[in-house]
Amino acid sequence: VKSLEDVEKLVKWPFLGCVPIIDLKANITEFEKDLLTHLKPKDPTAEAYRAIRTSVFFSSTEERPLRSMLVTSPGPKEGKTTTVCNLVIVIGQFDRKVLIVDADMRMPRLHEVFKKKNEKGLSDFLCGQAKLEDIVQKTDIENIFIISGGSYPPNPSELLSSHKMKQFIEAAKKKYDFILFDTPPAAVVTDAVVLSKAADGVIMVVESGKTSRRALPRVSKVLDDAKARIVGTLLNKVPIKSSSYHYYYYTQYYGKTR
Repeated sequence: VKSLEDVEKLVKWPFLGCVPIIDLKANITEFEKDLLTHLKPKDPTAEAYRAIRTSVFFSSTEERPLRSMLVTSPGPKEGKTTTVCNLVIVIGQFDRKVLIVDADMRMPRLHEVFKKKNEKGLSDFLCGQAKLEDIVQKTDIENIFIISGGSYPPNPSELLSSHKMKQFIEAAKKKYDFILFDTPPAAVVTDAVVLSKAADGVIMVVESGKTSRRALPRVSKVLDDAKARIVGTLLNKVPIKSSSYHYYYYTQYYGKTR
């Protein structure tokens, strides 16, 4: 999958936007790219995430609000963690209280990004070994709170599909405006699919030049079978010179100014 046109041919989901490839040579470290919207808010990539935030807000209605969303991708290393981190930051910048949850209990990474401990987390709550207030950690970024993956459980999918998971989301909604989950790749394990039944919506990250043309329709069918609500797809790591990037942001800009 390389372009917006490719995505539209393969799946009939709404399109949320393009994120340009982050140039790690331009004084941006591997760590900084996950928090780019906080550290470099004037960077073009930060502006892309703000445009996606707007698309997500427009997708939320009074009848069907989007307050709990999971971010996933068909395969590994396609940018879902970088996406969810930057998305929660730009939502927080809109003066919303946001909880980011590491639902990738097999390979949790969010605690490393935000420099927090992973002694107790989501798995400990779902196993009945911790209360919600015991696992929430405040980050150094305004309005952003984190729950790490926690102890490695033998049965992540079962925990995510449990009644306790639904209780977690309902309890979190009483304290936070938005809850975003980082999940494992949807084509690799079933975690994202089972969680999609409890969450309000799914954001699918597609990496330009990497995501398989076969994987995307396959994931689409699995999520459709689960009756998941797809918020939309996000085309990640798009070369700035590509036609998809320029076409999308040309239409976005002139669509808003007319």
